[in-house]
Amino acid sequence: MGGQMRIRLKLFATFREVVGERDIVMEVEAGSTVEDVVAKLLGAHPKLKRLKDSMIYSVNKEYADPNKGLGDGDEVGILPPVTGG
Repeated sequence: MGGQMRIRLKLFATFREVVGERDIVMEVEAGSTVEDVVAKLLGAHPKLKRLKDSMIYSVNKEYADPNKGLGDGDEVGILPPVTGG
């Protein structure tokens, strides 16, 4: 593999508040997974580490596992837990 790809990270609710941005364009290694992107985000924003266990992920607007592989141009969403009553 090798090389770089660009993904768009979309942050929602508390995650957006902590980071101070809704959208982040990120360069990652080709072949990266959702978990790789999250690790890079947590490295840049350590205050998010306490919230990691409550993160739900999506790729291109569909719920995704942290091990899901990414492609150039993918959109990764980080969402809060879904609650309802």
